[in-house]
Amino acid sequence: MYKDYKDQGFVVLGIDTGGMGGGESEEDVKAFIEQTLCTFPFVWDQMPKTMQQFAFPPAISPYPRQVLIGKDGKVVYLNSEYDEGALRIAIDAALAG
Repeated sequence: MYKDYKDQGFVVLGIDTGGMGGGESEEDVKAFIEQTLCTFPFVWDQMPKTMQQFAFPPAISPYPRQVLIGKDGKVVYLNSEYDEGALRIAIDAALAG
């Protein structure tokens, strides 16, 4: 989706919190990025408090949380399971607004 929308001002930022239980190392994450050929930036966050905010249910979900922030800085979409159709609808609406 990043490739589809990046020229319209859409930004993707991956935030790694160390995996479930904090077991991933920064090297693990870098290897994952290389293997999957991710084209968007990643940042490393090992703060236990924010890890609880990005995992849903807190600290036990294997799925990443998607947070879409509109041009006004407000959260316009939040989901813990990947739903491409719903995410694309939300992105289109956010870019239009």
